[in-house]
Amino acid sequence: MVLMASGISARGLVLLLLVAQNRPTEDVALYAEYLAVTAAVMLDARLLACIGPDRRALRINLTDVLREARGAKANLWSRTGGPIS
Repeated sequence: MVLMASGISARGLVLLLLVAQNRPTEDVALYAEYLAVTAAVMLDARLLACIGPDRRALRINLTDVLREARGAKANLWSRTGGPIS
């Protein structure tokens, strides 16, 4: 999350510096507002994109998954007649 926010901030700062070199001061303030809104929208989109997988991951009971994995490994071992390589 911090990495994404710092990347968006750095990108906005670079774009703002480029605009400041080529435009009058009034335009720089306008572009700063646009960049702030764009950064907020990007951060909100990132948050919404993470909610679905996070909720799905929280529903998994790790103890049951490990039991099932151990049971599947034991079944495979008994069918092949030896250790699994």
